[in-house]
Amino acid sequence: MQRISSGVDTIFLRLDPDYATLNEQLVALLEEGLDAHPEFRRSRHAVVHRIQPDAFVDRLFIKQFLLRDKWDYVKRFYRESRARRALITNGVIDRHGFRTEPVIALAEYRRFGVLEKSMLITREIEQVHEVRSVLRDPEYGLRADIPRRRRFIKALGQEIGAWHKAGFHHGDLRLSNLLVRLENGNCAFYWMDNERTRRYVALPLRHRSHNLMQIIMDPGVFSRTDAMRLWRSYKEAAGFHIEHEKAFLRKVIRHTQKRWRARNWL
Repeated sequence: MQRISSGVDTIFLRLDPDYATLNEQLVALLEEGLDAHPEFRRSRHAVVHRIQPDAFVDRLFIKQFLLRDKWDYVKRFYRESRARRALITNGVIDRHGFRTEPVIALAEYRRFGVLEKSMLITREIEQVHEVRSVLRDPEYGLRADIPRRRRFIKALGQEIGAWHKAGFHHGDLRLSNLLVRLENGNCAFYWMDNERTRRYVALPLRHRSHNLMQIIMDPGVFSRTDAMRLWRSYKEAAGFHIEHEKAFLRKVIRHTQKRWRARNWL
C-alpha cells in the first residue's frame, strides 16, 4: 500500500504489481482529482469516470463511492470502505468460478485519518454489453430471432441459478449490472458492482426472490413466456426445489409489481 500525503489529506493507493508502470500516472491523477475528466456514469451512490492514461494501456474505469446517507458518516469509523469491500468480494467471486471486473487498484482518501472517499480502478472489459441492452435493443437481433432469444434467456437463467447455488446474493442485480460477451453463440457473463454482494452457506429464500425480482423488474424486457423460461433454467441450475413453487413465484411477481407502482410504471 502506497501512502501519498499532502497536508491533512492522505491517499492510500494499492496497485496490482502487473500494472506498476501506471503508478506515476495514477498518483498524479488522484492528486489532481477527477473533476477534469468526463463522467461515464453517475448514480446517487457512485460516480464512474473512464480514462485512458497511456496509448498502450487498456482504458480504465475509476469508480468513486459516494457517502449515501448519514449512517455512512458513522460507518466509515468502524467498517472498511465500500471500495475495499468490493475488492475483497470480487476475489471471493473469482475463486468460485464467476467472472467480474478486473481490479487493478484501490484508492482511499483520508482527512485527519478519517475516511472521506474510496475508489476502485478497473480495466475495461472488451466486447461486453449490458444484458438489458442485448435483450431489449433491436441491434442485437434477439427481439426478432426467437430461437436465439430463447437460448440467451436459458443461459441467463443458468448463470443466475449457478450464482445462487454457490450462495451468492447480489445487492443490486439490475440487468445493467450484469454484462455479457457473446462469442460464437456462447455467453460469458460478468458480475459488476459487487460492493453489496454477500455469500451465504445456504442462501435464504428472501434473497433468491429479491434477485429474481430485480432481474425481471425492467418493464418491456421480459414477456411472460420469457420470465417462465428464465425460471425453468434458473431452477434447474440452482438445484432449487421448493414445496410451494407457485406461492414463491407469486411473491416474486407481487414484489415486482410493488416496485413498478412505486415508480409509476403500472
